[in-house]
Amino acid sequence: TLFGHGIYIGTKHNLIEGSSFHDNWGIGVHIYNAPGGTQNNVVRNTRVYRNGRRPERQFSGLILTKGEGNSAYNNLVYENGGLGIFVGYGAVNSTVYQNTVYGNGAGGINVNGAYDGSQHAIVTNNISYGNGGDQLYDDAVGTILSNNLTTDPQFVNASAGDFHLQASSPAIDAG
Repeated sequence: TLFGHGIYIGTKHNLIEGSSFHDNWGIGVHIYNAPGGTQNNVVRNTRVYRNGRRPERQFSGLILTKGEGNSAYNNLVYENGGLGIFVGYGAVNSTVYQNTVYGNGAGGINVNGAYDGSQHAIVTNNISYGNGGDQLYDDAVGTILSNNLTTDPQFVNASAGDFHLQASSPAIDAG
């Protein structure tokens, strides 16, 4: 495709589970823009990494936009060129929870109020650490942020893709 996304969902009621999206020039998982919206899509238990590395534009790993009730949970989102997870562009009642977001170029989790922004997102129990820019950013309407860890979670070996937690991790029993 023109942008080289891993997967582009523009419909309703899809489940992306147990997948890997990596080394795409564009966005890894792109939920966006359908007539009538992109409602009730779920991305879970998925690895999204090393996407969005076009020289002229750094794309995000996973985005939830233009719809209602979309969810991302239990995902590993790391080393993408842009943001790890982006929620915006008309997203309503999105949920983002229990994700590990690490080493993304432009920031960790971004809930954005600009450009038909996000409304009423719930962002909870995520680890967002080691990203360029903000680990967790929100300027949207009615976002609920809780129990998100933005300090060192003490991964076993993140550079090798091992995001297990060391026994002394502050993330254990904290979410």
